[in-house]
Amino acid sequence: MISESLGPRRRPAASQSASAACEDRPAATLASTVLKDNESSSWAPAFFRGFFLAHIPITLIMDAQGLPWVHQNMMPHALQAVHAWYISTFKDPLMDHPVDAAQSRERMWFHAMLVGELVFQLPVFFVGAWAFADVKRLSIPWVRTLLMVYGAHTATTLIPILPHFVAQDQLTAANRAILIAFYLPFLAVPLALVLWLARNSAAHTALHAE
Repeated sequence: MISESLGPRRRPAASQSASAACEDRPAATLASTVLKDNESSSWAPAFFRGFFLAHIPITLIMDAQGLPWVHQNMMPHALQAVHAWYISTFKDPLMDHPVDAAQSRERMWFHAMLVGELVFQLPVFFVGAWAFADVKRLSIPWVRTLLMVYGAHTATTLIPILPHFVAQDQLTAANRAILIAFYLPFLAVPLALVLWLARNSAAHTALHAE
């Protein structure tokens, strides 16, 4: 009753000035602050940049050799030996080359994915590494859209690959576990990329509008 008779409680002057300052700041400035905070406190930008940089040699040295004509005609003997060691050690049935036309037809779906990796994903790795070197570059609409398309595309390519390993009777349980462990990051990381970009989409959009 006493407080009501004295009238409405006033906010401290410092609180009022801070609130007014926030209201006066442009949305783009606030977005820039949010992105700077994310960049300094989050592991995500450095992690995604490292993922893109690491994926470049993996694609050029290993994944490309899953295509027999690339392996035979474009790879030096030293890299062919690396591919042969990988096959003999880890028993990857997808990266092993078909022995006849029938097996080649059966493997065509995976070879099509490898072509997509070389034609589409490989250029995106360079864009992603460049963009995550400075997260403000993610405010560029085409960059953000391209990375989200890449993430969704790459994650879905693993949907037929992982069950394929489970269905291979010639693989031991240890072989299956190792191969799934090798391939699973290429489902998890692109999916995490899409979710991270979506979570920060509003801040990136506001920063671009500045």
